[in-house]
Amino acid sequence: GDKGWWGRIGESGAGVDGKPSLARGLSGSALFVLVLAFFFLPWMSISCLDEEVLTVSGADMMGITEIDDIPSDVADDDYGIGDALGSEAALLYVAVLLAVAGGALFFLPGNRGRYIRAGIAGFGIVCILGFLFLTLLSLASEMGVGIGELEEAGVGISWEFGLWLSLLAFVAAIAVQFIPLPGTDRPEQPSSGD
Repeated sequence: GDKGWWGRIGESGAGVDGKPSLARGLSGSALFVLVLAFFFLPWMSISCLDEEVLTVSGADMMGITEIDDIPSDVADDDYGIGDALGSEAALLYVAVLLAVAGGALFFLPGNRGRYIRAGIAGFGIVCILGFLFLTLLSLASEMGVGIGELEEAGVGISWEFGLWLSLLAFVAAIAVQFIPLPGTDRPEQPSSGD
């Protein structure tokens, strides 16, 4: 019987030794592409004195897209927000490059490809979490307060769904490298001893 296109993709990379199939690489690749798409969703909202003044995406913070309607007090940098946003953008560039690399390496066969893609996704998670922490640290430093004192100083940071979806897609890209994919991963075959 015809197994359909998904079955053929699965068989194209799965040998009798149970090596991961091309389907695993393609599934991971799709998740890496999602990470890139999530960079254009809202990542962070900033409020000053309990009034929301700015919502930015990952792409905004990297300077890929323009931040519209910046209130004058933010533009004048009374709170140091502009410097804090731009200071850690290098980590976002690294995360984007990792997502591109992870997506491009879908064809790597076997366990080596699996571990390389998982490692790339893991490093992407570290970059985003590092960006999150260092941005808070930079903003607190600009204002001369500790991270825990930002609210008291009148600045509130809210991490939006774009950031969480990017993290989740990186985590899923790791998971898909190791979970069994139905109809594509063959069980280990015992050696026949010929």
